Amino acid sequence: MIKTSLIIALSIVLFLGCENQDDESNYLDLGGDIFFSIVTDTLIDGQWTGELSLLIATVDEWSCMNYLIETDMDLIATALKIDILGVTLPDGVCLTAFGPATTKYNIVRLGSDFELEISHGSQTDEYHVTIADSAIVLPKSASFSEYRTFNHQDL
Repeated sequence: MIKTSLIIALSIVLFLGCENQDDESNYLDLGGDIFFSIVTDTLIDGQWTGELSLLIATVDEWSCMNYLIETDMDLIATALKIDILGVTLPDGVCLTAFGPATTKYNIVRLGSDFELEISHGSQTDEYHVTIADSAIVLPKSASFSEYRTFNHQDL
C-alpha cells in the first residue's frame, strides 16, 4: 500500500515537473542588438504587393540564413507591442549562408500613425512611427534596438 502511494505520488511530481518546464529554454539568445525597418512587402510576378511590413533582424549573423526571431505580439488600437523571446533553429533544412535571424509582421491594419514597443527581457524600447511617402520613425526611448532604412531583399 505504501509502495503504491509512493509510486503514484512520485509519478505525479515527475509529470507536473515536465509540464512546468519553461518554453524559453528552447530559445537561443539574440547575441546582441536588433534593428527594424518598415519595408514594402514581397515582389510577386515583377509587381510589389504594396503592403507594408515591419521587419526585425538581429545585428549579428547566424550560420543559417533562416533562423527566426520568436516573439509574442499584441496589437492594441494604434499600438504594436512586440516581446522578443529569442531565436529558434530553423525547421528542417538549414539554408547554408550567413544571415541575421528575422521576423516580419504585416502592419497595414495599423494605419499611418502608431506606437511601437519592442521588449526583450527587462529592456523595452519605444518608438512613434508615421508613414507617409517614407517611414518616419522617432525613438522615444531605445537601448537595444534601432531603426534602419533597409530593403528586405538584401537579406
